[in-house]
Amino acid sequence: MDANYDVNGRTTVGVGIANRGLMDGKLMVAVDVTHKIWDDTALHEVVSDNPWAVESGG
Repeated sequence: MDANYDVNGRTTVGVGIANRGLMDGKLMVAVDVTHKIWDDTALHEVVSDNPWAVESGG
C-alpha cells in the first residue's frame, strides 16, 4: 500500500453559533459542529467513517 495520500479534496460541512449574553457580555459561549466527508478522497480506504466533531468554548 502506498503511504502517500492526497487529502486536499476532503469535504467539510459545518455550522456554529455564539452567544455573548452572559455576564453582561463579558463571556462568550460558542459551539461548532462539523462533518468531515472522506469518501471523496484517496484516503477513504484508511479512514473507515465520516466523523462528526463538536467543539465548544468560551
